[in-house]
Amino acid sequence: MYKLRDRIDPTRLDSYNLSQNPAPAAVAWLEEHPKYIDWHGLSRNPHAMHILKRHPDRIDWYHMSVNPAALDLLEQHPDKIDLYMLSRNPGVTPQPKKHGVHLEETTPEEIADWNQDQWNQDQWEALSKHPDIFVYDYDAMRITKAPLHQELVQVLFHPDNLHMFDGWGVWLRLTPCPPLPL
Repeated sequence: MYKLRDRIDPTRLDSYNLSQNPAPAAVAWLEEHPKYIDWHGLSRNPHAMHILKRHPDRIDWYHMSVNPAALDLLEQHPDKIDLYMLSRNPGVTPQPKKHGVHLEETTPEEIADWNQDQWNQDQWEALSKHPDIFVYDYDAMRITKAPLHQELVQVLFHPDNLHMFDGWGVWLRLTPCPPLPL
């Protein structure tokens, strides 16, 4: 169904990177040309799960552990998961435990109350590498943007600029309002 562009020699392509290529055309081409599949790279490819499920004996579980589309397959084979690579998987919520409670089941206030000195290194590494540990600091954003906000208000609502609001259905005149028709 797919073919390589003219002048591209498939024997010169890097099989590992080609197998990681998430483009549907690349995955389909690899299905048609399995001799070019690098199973380590394919195990990382989120769009190649249908191929990997057909060939579970060829899966590289180290690389599969970082594949965000492989969570259901990883749950079926927890003994084959590489925890370091799993901690780098963007589809996984960090789950450091305290008394069997998972992080996603707790509130931020509960996490703050935990004795984090007792966490092991794997828990800290998993938490440190995951993008969901950050929240917006709205107070800091409000403080840093206050001068811009103040300047915008001063410029936009300066009496010389009130004519720009004519036709918006807003009555912004410095003269008394005319009487309403009855």
